[in-house]
Amino acid sequence: MIPKLLIALFFSLPIVCPLNAQQPKAAPEEQSFSVAVHGEIEHANSGDLKADVDVGTLPAGKRGSISLSLINTTLFDLPIHAMTTSCSCLRAVAQEDIIPAGGKVDIELRIEVPKTSRSAAQQLRFNITYADNALVEIALNYRLAGLISFPGSGFSTTAQFGEKAHRFRIPVLATEPIVFGEVLATADKSLGEIKLRGVAEGNEMWIECELELDPSSQVNRVGSIYVQDPKSGDKASIHCLVAQSQAFAVAPEIVRFTELEPSKKTFQARAIFKLDNSLIRYRKLANGSQQEELPPAIDWSAEFGKLYCDLNRIGPGIYRVNFTYVESEKRDEQSQLPVRLAKIECRLKTGKEVLSKTLRVAFE
Repeated sequence: MIPKLLIALFFSLPIVCPLNAQQPKAAPEEQSFSVAVHGEIEHANSGDLKADVDVGTLPAGKRGSISLSLINTTLFDLPIHAMTTSCSCLRAVAQEDIIPAGGKVDIELRIEVPKTSRSAAQQLRFNITYADNALVEIALNYRLAGLISFPGSGFSTTAQFGEKAHRFRIPVLATEPIVFGEVLATADKSLGEIKLRGVAEGNEMWIECELELDPSSQVNRVGSIYVQDPKSGDKASIHCLVAQSQAFAVAPEIVRFTELEPSKKTFQARAIFKLDNSLIRYRKLANGSQQEELPPAIDWSAEFGKLYCDLNRIGPGIYRVNFTYVESEKRDEQSQLPVRLAKIECRLKTGKEVLSKTLRVAFE
């Protein structure tokens, strides 16, 4: 029987592995491509050293290796003190610690290619430090393959007032030939009823969009539109704003009245009134030119007192409104002060439709 003291000593002793014992090896990174390229170190116009390397085409969203043979075309040796990369997606390891004049060095690069991008053309950079504050700047240029994306992060368009359907197109970036009949295009429900159709002509591709609208609405639509490659399953999205043009606008939205004649309880104010282009009407003159007509049936009304309006055109679709307000005889039951208007209702008649806008009122 083993004494308890010996058992305790056995489990308290440190475990020592021989120096030559084989350690478990880390699983190698999965590499989907390997490329061999070369570049030349030369003097830039600024006097610094640089190398531009064309890597070719790399698959989007994949990891791989680039074997770079870098030739030193200068007349002096370049010791490699350090190497730094512009992105964590790129790692560089040199096989030697010096690049002899007229010689070369082999550099092994590990790269993770982005899956999505706003452009097919890509560039990564890494630097070799060969002396104090002296660098060799190396640019790796490549193009993405298997990419489907939108060129921009957002898209906006403006629907004209009265439109029942607004049509627009959004460009699509695809680096491979795509049969757009197989591409799935969808949109957020917040955009409303929208029809999407992919179109490809030569090297140009886009999404044809047709959005149903309420002709009397002035509410903007916001949402995202998506495209998905049926082969790779890759999906891209773009934020989309469909703005409704304002049928008419009045500035400022707060109409400020100043006293004109205290004895007559009269006040005056001014505002600028702007019509949407779709509401501007023209009449043909005898000499063949056109003249803008006054807006059709504008009704300005006040809840208390009498309101008079004088409309003067000062630009295309832009009018200055001079308000004259005569205070009513009605008084507040508690304060016995005259009851003044707090808002002005503006109604614009366009055919069978009546558009309204409420302006707040202040007295100074």
